[in-house]
Amino acid sequence: LFIFLGDNIYGDTTDMTKLRAKYQQLGAIPGYLKLRAHCPIQATWDDHDYTGNNTDGADPGKDTALRVFKEYWANPSFGTPQTKGVFFTHQWGDVQMFFVDDRYWRGFDNSILGQAQTDWLQDALAASTATFKLVIAAAAVEQVRASVADQRIIPLFTIRVVGSDTAQQAVVAVVAVEHVVL
Repeated sequence: LFIFLGDNIYGDTTDMTKLRAKYQQLGAIPGYLKLRAHCPIQATWDDHDYTGNNTDGADPGKDTALRVFKEYWANPSFGTPQTKGVFFTHQWGDVQMFFVDDRYWRGFDNSILGQAQTDWLQDALAASTATFKLVIAAAAVEQVRASVADQRIIPLFTIRVVGSDTAQQAVVAVVAVEHVVL
């Protein structure tokens, strides 16, 4: 399994034709073609796949970006029927991955994920029976273990805290930690 974590293309536009052309450029790279032929791929996005550098959920081109992203990536789902976005869950053996969308709802409710996606993540983590649970996002929070008073937590990655998004990133990290089965 290969996971694209965002900034997969540098579209930086809300023009559907230009976005499609950027994905076609990616799709023409020989190494990418070989990877796609031999390995399942899942993807999330970040600002440059979305609409442009440091953009958030208020960007008027977000539905265009979502439409083109859905055309190109073969994720098992995109959001929920009630909540748009590129978030989904994917099980691979005894590992369940929870891909979150840190762009479509960013800035709403002073959060990165928005309330509906946060609720989805919390419910999905609680319902999961997988031995290993990974929350996958383009945004990251450093020193998760240091912020949790449980020494059983083994950080497999770091998450970088940036600017005003700190509180929401900490919530995502704590939610993930609360449901880890060790």
